[in-house]
Amino acid sequence: MTTIPFDDRDGFIWIDGEMLPWREAKIHFLTHGFHYGTEVFEGERAYNGHIFKSTQHSKRLIKSANLIKMDVQYNVDDIETIKKDVLKANNLTNGYVRAAIWRGSEQMGIDISETKSHMAIAAWEWGSYFDPKARDTGISLHTCNFAKLNLREDLAQSKCGGFYVLSTIAKAEAQKAGFTDALMLDQYGDVAESTGANLFAIKDGNIHTPIADRFLNGITRQTIIELANHLNINLIERRIKPEGIKSLRSAFDKLLHTHVKQNYKKWWDSEVNATQYQMESIGVYKEYITGFIKIIITNMMEENNSQMPKNTVTTTQIFVDIDINILMNVYGEYMF
Repeated sequence: MTTIPFDDRDGFIWIDGEMLPWREAKIHFLTHGFHYGTEVFEGERAYNGHIFKSTQHSKRLIKSANLIKMDVQYNVDDIETIKKDVLKANNLTNGYVRAAIWRGSEQMGIDISETKSHMAIAAWEWGSYFDPKARDTGISLHTCNFAKLNLREDLAQSKCGGFYVLSTIAKAEAQKAGFTDALMLDQYGDVAESTGANLFAIKDGNIHTPIADRFLNGITRQTIIELANHLNINLIERRIKPEGIKSLRSAFDKLLHTHVKQNYKKWWDSEVNATQYQMESIGVYKEYITGFIKIIITNMMEENNSQMPKNTVTTTQIFVDIDINILMNVYGEYMF
């Protein structure tokens, strides 16, 4: 399948106060953020005109910039308004929103004293992150042979573009080896996350997840924890060794898929539209709204005392699709 280049599309991109035609939204080659990785960003999903955890994303964008000593001239309300304007300009109610702040071309070199911050926000239709075939076959993870950056705990919470270089290398190596993605370890050899998503798994009826002090504490991760507490599901944050992954069961597997379809048919049949909403639940991956689906399904399992089969490979998952309106009605307070 041919992908349309991202610099040659129709639409509009907001950049430094202007809503520019897509192809005109450009920056100079000698931009500090381009050469030194001094850029922060957010990746968000909009459903039915609502951006998932929009305010939290806007707050984190500013926090990420401040953590790398970059001032931001816009506040949260400004960013919220701009995101809505960008969705409207591109006639989108369901789509992906990318916001970024970077140091400009005012100065080159390690010195940042004369640089100024710039901001842009774009939005476009972006479906499933993985090959649709993964709905049936699941994904596989290759354990990365190098550690994530050893960052100070507060810096680890900055969604800085420069911090993702190792993730791109790890993913490329994993794909070359025949895997879907990479499982990354921290500087002490403990499980951290995948190249861009947090890990959750189940053992003995409890949800387990690594402590997020050595990597980014994802917004969806935080939402899953909130929902687990709300549903009285025991969730344990702890250090997990790579060899310990084999003892963990996959949290959301094919048995759950069948279980929900058979025992919660009224949910399943309520205007399910996988094509429109593209909501996935795949192994250790978060895809924005999927945290709700995962926890809801897990709760269903606990209530019915169903037994999950042991997972013999590191990650095998399917996709679960459900209408966003169901989740809004049940857990709306956690979503927006």
